Amino acid sequence: MDAEPLTLPRPAGAPSLSPVGRGKKQRARHYRPWMTSEIRILRRHYPTGGSAACARLIDRSAVAISKRASDEGIMREAGTGSESAWTAGEIAKLRRHYPAGGTVACLAVLPGRTRGAIRENARRLGLKCAGATGLAWTEDEIAVLRRHYPEGGPRACLPLLPARSARAIGEAAKRAGLTRIKRGPLPALAEAKP
Repeated sequence: MDAEPLTLPRPAGAPSLSPVGRGKKQRARHYRPWMTSEIRILRRHYPTGGSAACARLIDRSAVAISKRASDEGIMREAGTGSESAWTAGEIAKLRRHYPAGGTVACLAVLPGRTRGAIRENARRLGLKCAGATGLAWTEDEIAVLRRHYPEGGPRACLPLLPARSARAIGEAAKRAGLTRIKRGPLPALAEAKP
């Protein structure tokens, strides 16, 4: 005799306890309005300490704090986040080195700056670099392309031009009017075909 499982009727308006996904119960999300005291803490501590500092003081997630700060128009102070303000000396170095050498040259003279930060600040300043990749091709590099590209393509040139990518080598070869030498099928393969 099989017994029927006992089910009790649920009261009207009670939340469902049915599992969602892999046996997990769905957790209800509740919006909790922001108190004026929390916003005061946000205004005082977010500009210098960010969401991490505010999360230690109020019971909110870092994401909720960042979103509310954005909604309130509260910004981080320059130099307090992961990126710091550029100094006049750094901007002078960027103006001096970016037009001729691009990002590569600037990385050498601005060790604390990333490629993205250099490119973004150069864009804001309206600076343009000589080559599309940030570093103009020298006559010696073009000579390497002319000698090795037709026979071996980018793979043959990569070890000889370590500062260039395979894509950059291909594009430079195209601009120089170089093409790969196409070889016909090997004689043994040509005879094997009916």
